[in-house]
Amino acid sequence: MVTEQSRQYLDIIVEMTGLRPSAYEVKDVDKNDPLQIYDLPPGKPTLFNIGSHLIWCPKYRRKVLVGEVAERLKELLLQKAREIGVEIAQMEVMPDHVHLFVKTTPTVSPHFIVHQLKGYTSRVLREEFPSLKSRLPSLWTRSYYCESVGHISEETIRKYIEDQKGK
Repeated sequence: MVTEQSRQYLDIIVEMTGLRPSAYEVKDVDKNDPLQIYDLPPGKPTLFNIGSHLIWCPKYRRKVLVGEVAERLKELLLQKAREIGVEIAQMEVMPDHVHLFVKTTPTVSPHFIVHQLKGYTSRVLREEFPSLKSRLPSLWTRSYYCESVGHISEETIRKYIEDQKGK
């Protein structure tokens, strides 16, 4: 059973985001009634919507992500993402860089995601495509870009927190 304080907190989340905890299976209740849908399974009293836009490039920004290499890279990224519990909501492989929009839980950091995906894909692609070994000392640069993406803007959150002073 969800405590009254937890229920109030979850009501605030729904008010701010419009999100519903639809990831949790609820039986025999009115799903439009927030008081009923917050009876979440034990150990799962968290709502989250965490997305990240990730970008990284091959070493020297070489245009090696084409043809069979690009297709195999997509397969490997999806495979490894499933393995580490990350959803790739959108993916674009360009000849000289990779764009991913990933959704994850609060316990998985973008740093972990990027290093898992880059390490795994580099190893497998360089084994399967020897030409990548001869052209590059390593497949990926050590750097990457990460931007958090959410349902609500920073401005909305700041305004909501500021408005709490008057309550």
